[in-house]
Amino acid sequence: MMCPLRKAARSFIHELLRFTESVSNYLFSERFKVYMQKKQHVILGELVEDVDRLARHISIIEALKELQPAGIIKLSQVTDLPEHKVRYSLRVLEKNGVIKPSREGAVLTAAFTRSHKQIAENVQQISKDISSVLKRLMNVLREN
Repeated sequence: MMCPLRKAARSFIHELLRFTESVSNYLFSERFKVYMQKKQHVILGELVEDVDRLARHISIIEALKELQPAGIIKLSQVTDLPEHKVRYSLRVLEKNGVIKPSREGAVLTAAFTRSHKQIAENVQQISKDISSVLKRLMNVLREN
């Protein structure tokens, strides 16, 4: 028969080992890596997220140019994006008039295809603005 103190100690050690294993799994997970990247680059965290989101939206647009109409599953397979991210991008693109739903899947809108020149001009201006801001940041970092 085991004494109550020893039984409690064994139970505590067992729980501690389970906790240590779960912490270890978290520390080696993708979620933790992303968290640490954001922590290391607090100033750029939102910009990195926005660029990633924009890249996903562009992947969806590229796929639709080739495959339209296309649904969530097909777009997920073609772009190698998870279905929930495809669904989010489709929602955003529809809200902004880039795509519209059809019975067969999403299609690019005529308004979007007609506005290529304006979008290209906007992209050039945004690129200049971002470049200017990043140069300022680099100057600040060099001064320290």
